Amino acid sequence: MQQHQSLEAQLLERYIQGIATSEETAELFAWLRENAPDSITGLEQIMGKNYAEALARPDSLSQDKSSLILAALFDKINRKEALSKREFTLPRRRSRRIWYSVAAAIFVILLGGYWFFQNPKQQNSPLTDNRDQKDIAAPSTNRAMITLDDGSQVFLDSADNGQLAQLGNVILVKLANGQIAYKTADGQILKELQYNTLTNPRGSKVIDMQLSDGSHVWLNAGSSITYPVVFVGNERKVELKGEGYFEVAKNPNKKFIVTSNGVNTEVLGTHFNVNAYEDESDIKVTLLEGSVKVSNRQREGMLKPGQQATLGRMRFDIQLSSPNIDQVMAWKYGFLTFNDICFEEIMKKIERWYDVKVLYSGHIPNIKLEGDLNQNTSLNGTLEALRLQGARLRLDGRTLIVD
Repeated sequence: MQQHQSLEAQLLERYIQGIATSEETAELFAWLRENAPDSITGLEQIMGKNYAEALARPDSLSQDKSSLILAALFDKINRKEALSKREFTLPRRRSRRIWYSVAAAIFVILLGGYWFFQNPKQQNSPLTDNRDQKDIAAPSTNRAMITLDDGSQVFLDSADNGQLAQLGNVILVKLANGQIAYKTADGQILKELQYNTLTNPRGSKVIDMQLSDGSHVWLNAGSSITYPVVFVGNERKVELKGEGYFEVAKNPNKKFIVTSNGVNTEVLGTHFNVNAYEDESDIKVTLLEGSVKVSNRQREGMLKPGQQATLGRMRFDIQLSSPNIDQVMAWKYGFLTFNDICFEEIMKKIERWYDVKVLYSGHIPNIKLEGDLNQNTSLNGTLEALRLQGARLRLDGRTLIVD
């Protein structure tokens, strides 16, 4: 190594080469923790020439494994920038803690793979070799469809921009940015309540829809929402399966209600997220702005911004907590987050996003990840992060087998 290199550059180079000691690795991570958020530029400089030189050496890590480290780091940086542009903000007292958690997520993933990187001779073992497996790309298009009241279906990926259907004095349009919207137009006012259902299947990008009252809904993969074409009466009621984020248009005379498997979320105008996948044991409602009332058959409770209500399907209590909002909303901003969830929950997210079936041939690994991956990452790229933690995974067509 050249003498003019900083200590941090030397440590990073040794880590990439796979020759850093445990003390040097700990020192590198400590430096990253202490210098964030001012170290991004420095990291980019360090990862330039030195990274290329390290890869060129015959004893360096493979291109794939080294790229995984960089991808994990820069995906986190990109995520931080994306989240900073969102419509809502978090209290200032949490901002530095959030950045540290972002940095710490990278460290845990890297530390989990430390033994492997220190033993480059193991790179061709069945545990990590994925070259013979066919990869599955991340969703690149939206494959959502709308089922109209008469049962006919509109497939959005093949539909041209512009008017898709007219229902009385409301037209359904597809905008240039892929958004779906219901707009008021000339025509006969609907006399009977008609319902449409927007379905966003597994393996499909997030879809954004504007309802006829001006409210916006974002649907995650493997989700659906049923709603009236026009809201009538003194309430606006929709039914959600899966996960959706709502920005409800204010109307003090018409409350907005989201029903999800016996759980009602009632608002007048606010921003909130509902996670109600049928294969999950709990339903979670997270409030970002305004106020909401959540209720089931026996109890109800009010949420404040930053709070989350957890309602069990087999019990009737309501548990309140203050989650990391960045993690809750990561899906809307293009990231798969694996923080503080068990291996089975990780596999459920992978099933929905990549449209695969997970089978367990043995015991369920006791593995947890701390970190996020860009939703554009291919399946093999996502699985590699799990393999670094010791998971034994193999892909057979669209079936992911956990050994």
